[in-house]
Amino acid sequence: MSSKVEYKRTICFCNIRIKKKFKCDWFQFYPLEDFINSDINTNHFPFVLEYKITTDDITQISHEATLEEGDEEIEQIDREFWSKMNHEFNVMTYILRLLSVVTNHHFFTYNVNDQGWFINLDGKRNEDIYCKYGAKIYNDKNLKNLGFISKFTDVDFKDIDLIQHSIYYQIPDLDEDINNELKMSIHSHLFFELLDNLSEIQKQYFDSAVVLINNGVKIRNEMKSLSFLAFISSIETMTSLVTKLNKEEVEVECHSCKSIKNSKYSCQSCGKPIWGVGQQIKLYLEKYLSADEKLKASINKLYNYRSKIAHAGSLLTGNINFEWNDPKKRKQHFHTLIAAMQYSKMSLVNYVLMND
Repeated sequence: MSSKVEYKRTICFCNIRIKKKFKCDWFQFYPLEDFINSDINTNHFPFVLEYKITTDDITQISHEATLEEGDEEIEQIDREFWSKMNHEFNVMTYILRLLSVVTNHHFFTYNVNDQGWFINLDGKRNEDIYCKYGAKIYNDKNLKNLGFISKFTDVDFKDIDLIQHSIYYQIPDLDEDINNELKMSIHSHLFFELLDNLSEIQKQYFDSAVVLINNGVKIRNEMKSLSFLAFISSIETMTSLVTKLNKEEVEVECHSCKSIKNSKYSCQSCGKPIWGVGQQIKLYLEKYLSADEKLKASINKLYNYRSKIAHAGSLLTGNINFEWNDPKKRKQHFHTLIAAMQYSKMSLVNYVLMND
């Protein structure tokens, strides 16, 4: 069967309003006007995502993963259908994950298995408010034929405003108070263009870092400490990649206790060889963020927090109880979490932009 390109369209969500369009070679997104309950103050803003898939890229799902056994011809149709659906979903998910990295916001869809009790928020009177059990699904009857397109839709929206790259990440307006709309870095188009230049091994580590950042973004408000560790882990993942590509090998003396015989890195106090993970992270961030001394000090603080959370039972404020009486500590921990998030995002984006 010859390969062909197909176009898909779906509704996704962002935690900030999308008022303009963004388009690159393999996807575009733009506002969904007149969405359901658009007069309600929400932080789940629907938008339209259109993207390409190539049939050659579809991986056939195994027989065991399809529906019940039966007629072989029907089983083959089932496999082809579910394989294509799975591929479409994976491409969509990957785009949303990348957008959650390259922007300062969360792009997502709903998990239909995420069910629970809810009340409607559009009631004007007490008798208009009711409680129901349901699933998270955006079901707009006006969009019945939404998914059927043969090319990217020509839309009249203006292009999304692009901000100076360093300012966008280093001074993030996470709530986008200015005009309450999504904005992006000036290098966003270039980022998506250069993704194809990643080698197979680079993409393996890169995709893992992308997932870790997305996990951190998703749970940032509810599980701050785990979110922080996810951001730091994404940085460690890319650091491991750079170390691997540079062929920096550590010679282990004892494979049982992992004592080291030879290493490029050594303890500053006793001179003995060490794994040097902290030093490797500093070098990675110096290259893909900045070599500024203030940044080095900030990296030290972040890694100290990482060690305390991972090994000493310390948690960021709000994970156990809300620190009502310690606003200074709350603010400090908030800035620590945001710094980890922004460093992980900006360094990953810069890795793609600087990849040679």
